[in-house]
Amino acid sequence: MAKIPTYHFQANGIDAKLEGQDAVKSLYRTWAETNQSIFYVENEQVAVANNFIASVVTAHQQVWGRAIWMNKALSVLPSFISERVLKKMLTGRGWRADENAMYLYTTTVEMIWPYDDRGRLTGEDVWEPDPDKAQLTKLDPKDVLTTKRAAEILNPLIQPLPSFDEAVLG
Repeated sequence: MAKIPTYHFQANGIDAKLEGQDAVKSLYRTWAETNQSIFYVENEQVAVANNFIASVVTAHQQVWGRAIWMNKALSVLPSFISERVLKKMLTGRGWRADENAMYLYTTTVEMIWPYDDRGRLTGEDVWEPDPDKAQLTKLDPKDVLTTKRAAEILNPLIQPLPSFDEAVLG
């Protein structure tokens, strides 16, 4: 990731711009702490260019009921206010998932990931073109996958990448 990435989200009721690694990491940390880091895609179409990757997918994300309510509330505020509220929320602590109120949010998402000349991600642009067509399905608590369990399953499959200098410059 670049030193100062810029992320734009217009999906799941979020309309925000996050700048810097701390803001981006806070979003993903919050998702992990509330078991909202569980998502998968299907029907993906990918386009690769010299400095970005674009993708259109049917996305499925496990979402906390409280987050759905907060996103709806934030969506009616002007973006400059909702962005500040989102950033403040992401830096807060004590946010925990209610396992009895988890949902699967299914929608079409269009994404662009720009990269710099060293292959570092400089941002992410996520857009939900038709949120009215999204589907929300309440999950039975036994079907909720926790971030901890996902890590147990996936960690054996993750291997570190070589450094850019080693891989490209020899």
